[in-house]
Amino acid sequence: EMPFVAETARLEWAIAEALDAASLPALSLAALDSDTSRPTPELILQPSLRHVISHWPVLSIWSAHQNGGIPDHADGWQRKAERIVLWRHGDNVRFARLTSAQFSFRHSLKMGLGLEKAVSRALTHEPMFDVLGALVSLFGDGLVTGIGFDRPQ
Repeated sequence: EMPFVAETARLEWAIAEALDAASLPALSLAALDSDTSRPTPELILQPSLRHVISHWPVLSIWSAHQNGGIPDHADGWQRKAERIVLWRHGDNVRFARLTSAQFSFRHSLKMGLGLEKAVSRALTHEPMFDVLGALVSLFGDGLVTGIGFDRPQ
């Protein structure tokens, strides 16, 4: 009768994992500018970063139940896909809802596929994907903890 319960539980599991993971010092966007003679950088992201795709608005459902909240329309949740990223920030968790392109970009980076592959995957979802905006957002959210460089082939 409530098909979103299992997907909400997946979100809660991701929250628990994020809170148990390390929270490393973040780099600033200026760190990308340190050596322009090197090949494409690989961005290393926070260990606590988690990705959740749901067919239901699980972040809205979960948020409505926090702090003793009583959802206004618990019976009326409509099926609507959400792409959510979450990460530890101190003793709290931060959340963001993303487009499919943004989600693909961040997920590809988290999987260690490198910046070029992440951009390529994002562009398949959205041909006008804003790479600069995505990078600014990543660094602004404190998600980049290291920068590695591909070896020349």
